[in-house]
Amino acid sequence: MKSCFKFFVLFYCLDFINGSFRCDYKYSSKAQAWFKFAVVPANWFDARLRCLLEGAVLASPTTPEILTEMRNIMNRSNPEYEIFTGIHATVSQGDYYTIEGTPLSKIPVSWAESQTLVEAGYSKFSSGQPNNVAPGQSCGGIYRSSLLVDIFCDRPATFICEKSPGFPFVCRA
Repeated sequence: MKSCFKFFVLFYCLDFINGSFRCDYKYSSKAQAWFKFAVVPANWFDARLRCLLEGAVLASPTTPEILTEMRNIMNRSNPEYEIFTGIHATVSQGDYYTIEGTPLSKIPVSWAESQTLVEAGYSKFSSGQPNNVAPGQSCGGIYRSSLLVDIFCDRPATFICEKSPGFPFVCRA
């Protein structure tokens, strides 16, 4: 069943390879990126793959604008629990990085002059987090309150994909 789903996702994304753009992405002029809330939950690794197949990445709150857009999407979509972000510690337990490989402590932010995300105070995890209570709790999530949480990578959750602004918008209806 899992293989059939992955095949379906790959088949559905073939239009992207041919240069078209999925109409379910919405552009945020403030964040200067395209965003899509994935309604169908997936584990973190499949979520990462699904975004990648669409030419996107799992969204990470690396700027105030992206954080605001993620919060707006979560408020509109009303996810029941936290959603996955592109922040993870799958390589080394407790060492959080973005999908792009930037350590959480080195993410630059524009609202805090020459400060990293940690120095600016954003990397606040929810109370008691990250707690790494069990193996596999290495993937980053975010609550509607904008606090980070470490969650199980193999537990299905909803997520947001983010595309760079330079991608040409060609939507076939």
